[in-house]
Amino acid sequence: MKPIRLFLSAVAVAAFTTPALSEQDTTCMSPLAHSICAYEAILAHLTDTYKRTGGGGIGGIRQISTDVYEVKILHEGGPNVMTVAVTHAEDGTVTRVTEE
Repeated sequence: MKPIRLFLSAVAVAAFTTPALSEQDTTCMSPLAHSICAYEAILAHLTDTYKRTGGGGIGGIRQISTDVYEVKILHEGGPNVMTVAVTHAEDGTVTRVTEE
């Protein structure tokens, strides 16, 4: 039995293992798995690079094109909105996340 993924925060997500995907789809190839892999990579990128303290945490991550996502981080003076691009390998795994 595979654990259930809870989308609480970057720290909470890191505590869980890969979501329950079909046995054939462990390489981020289906649209759902592709999105999950992208979200996980974006959260890891934020953990490594986003150093501003305070605020209300992640307000949302939404896909705006095939491999481009908008990330909204809430702050008292207004949200910090950034655009990130996700690069995938042939097998669908994420190889790079870059801010645009």
